[in-house]
Amino acid sequence: MKAEKGYRPYTKEIKLSFMSKRVSRIALLLAIFSGGMWGNDFVPKGAKIGMVSQDPHMRRYDFAYGYSSTLALRASRVEWEETSYHGPLVAQGLQASYVLHRHYTDDGILNVYLIGGPVQVHEKPHRIHPERKTLGFEGTVSADYETTQVYYRGTLERLESSISTHQIATVQALYAPWESTYNRPTFWLGVQGRSEKMHHEERSLAPMIRSVSKRWWIDAGVFVTGESRGKMFVSVMYLF
Repeated sequence: MKAEKGYRPYTKEIKLSFMSKRVSRIALLLAIFSGGMWGNDFVPKGAKIGMVSQDPHMRRYDFAYGYSSTLALRASRVEWEETSYHGPLVAQGLQASYVLHRHYTDDGILNVYLIGGPVQVHEKPHRIHPERKTLGFEGTVSADYETTQVYYRGTLERLESSISTHQIATVQALYAPWESTYNRPTFWLGVQGRSEKMHHEERSLAPMIRSVSKRWWIDAGVFVTGESRGKMFVSVMYLF
């Protein structure tokens, strides 16, 4: 059979090969996401995830359930230690996490999330004032870009109530020395920058390490600047 003018038989094969590699890479990323390996904002449908975080100023506990591919429901509790400005604080409530935008690139995924819901804020007795309780709102805007070796994330979190207002802006950049796979543990090295506002603003920088396996995700770092200099933060997540 005579080939048509301008037609190259192997062109279609090259395109199919490229598409196959792209689909395979995206499938790998989704498999890793479903294993709970990356950011806690993503919760696969039907999955249950528990997380505990500890830093110099507060402790946080979260339990999330993936209701659909774009919506997760979360119960949270945040505890702050007593300071000269306030007594011990506790904020707890329910939140919804929604995938506002998701875009697939040749080798990664870009996600944008909206997270928010009502919370009860409880301040225990303090020398300045008695015990107080009120309702408030906690909201977060978050975006991340992930490949099997590179991870970038930025978040803006805010708790608003008549007792206390708390805001944290965080950026993370991490790199994996070898490409992540679903069944092989992976270590990530990177840095975290944070600006925290409560009674005053504190800016800090921390080198960090991330350990990831099929069900576990652990972040740990040490602040090298700011008032928290020399202190650690740890975050542990488990996929049930």
